[in-house]
Amino acid sequence: MIPKKGLSAEQLDERRAQYEEVQGEVDKIDDGLGSVARSPVARSLTTPSPGGGRSGTVRELKGSLTYDGAYQHTDESKAFVKEAAIAQERQDLQLESIERGVNTLKELGMAMGDEVERHDGVIDEIETKMDVVTREIQSNNMKLKVVLTQVRSSRKFFIDLILICILLAVGLYIYNMFS
Repeated sequence: MIPKKGLSAEQLDERRAQYEEVQGEVDKIDDGLGSVARSPVARSLTTPSPGGGRSGTVRELKGSLTYDGAYQHTDESKAFVKEAAIAQERQDLQLESIERGVNTLKELGMAMGDEVERHDGVIDEIETKMDVVTREIQSNNMKLKVVLTQVRSSRKFFIDLILICILLAVGLYIYNMFS
C-alpha cells in the first residue's frame, strides 16, 4: 500500500491488517471457480499491481474458464445468469423495436426520395413550358408594340389634319370679321 500523507505507522499497520483480513474473507467465498480462483490469473485480478492498477484482464480469466469445465455454478451464479439472460432478451426486444423503427424511417425516406424525384420531373416540365410561354409573350409584346406604333402614327395624322382644318376655320372666321 502507498503511505498516505499524515498517517502514522500504527494507522498504516492497522489499515494493512484490515486489508489482509478483508482479502482473506474474500478468498474464503466460494465463487464456483474451484482451483482457478487461486490461480495467478485470478489472483492478479484482485491483487493490486505495483503501478497502482490491476494486472491481468478479465478476458484472460474468462479464457481460462471457457470450455474446460472448471466452473461450477452456485445458486447465486445461476440466478445471475438467468437475470442476465432476461436482460439480454429485453435488450433484444428493444433492439428489434428500434430496428423496426429504423426500417420504417428508411421506407419513409425512400418514399420521400421517390416523391421528390417525381416532383422534380414535373417541375422541370413546368419550367420548360414557362420558358416557351415567356418567349411567346415577349414576341407578342413586340408585335403589339409595332401595331400600336402604326395605329398611333396614323391617328396622329388624322388629329393633325383635323387641327389644321379647325385652325383654318378659325383663321377664316377672324378674317371675315375684320373684312
